[in-house]
Amino acid sequence: MKTMALARMTAHQATPKVIERPAELQELKAFLLTLRGRKVLAIEETTSTHWLYVESHEIVERSLS
Repeated sequence: MKTMALARMTAHQATPKVIERPAELQELKAFLLTLRGRKVLAIEETTSTHWLYVESHEIVERSLS
């Protein structure tokens, strides 16, 4: 609940690069806005999954849970 893991992967990488950040919505949105290209957000199934989907659907092209 205090930390989120963010993974970033390009077509030229074999494995994703993972960073940990404080689990804050503004932190996630800021990170997503720095990315170029197609964005797919994979969310672990929890009670807050729908809320996070609603908050991020305008930034990403696709959300998975």
